[in-house]
Amino acid sequence: MKVQSSTTQKVCSFYVSNMHFATMVLPYISKQIEAKTNIITFFENNYTTNIELVLSRLTMKEESKKKLLEVNWKNTDVIKYMDIEKVLKNKYSKNNQNLIIINGRDEYINIVNNCINRYIEKNYKKIDSSKIKIMDFYEMRKL
Repeated sequence: MKVQSSTTQKVCSFYVSNMHFATMVLPYISKQIEAKTNIITFFENNYTTNIELVLSRLTMKEESKKKLLEVNWKNTDVIKYMDIEKVLKNKYSKNNQNLIIINGRDEYINIVNNCINRYIEKNYKKIDSSKIKIMDFYEMRKL
């Protein structure tokens, strides 16, 4: 029987619009990039246009803007576990902290989280779960 204690940190946040998400997440990701954190994203929708628009209006060093634009702001197709596993295999950093940002509807976020948990369990000998922080972003919808 395999016993594993997970030390993966989980956080959730809420936003009211796509532009609100972009303005809210950019300062945080900028600080994480400065701290050499590896950024992995799973977005149900493409945020590239919103991020570019917000960055165009900010006064910051071009180098910082360039690093922020290197983050994958495009949507990630997660039809099956293999899609998420492939992203994690290619993007996970053994040497740095890893920040996994998930944004989408409840169903999308649940699928991605379940697949990430499965991936961590499957690779528990290779992955230091204390180096993983998962942030789920939920849109506040009108009822």
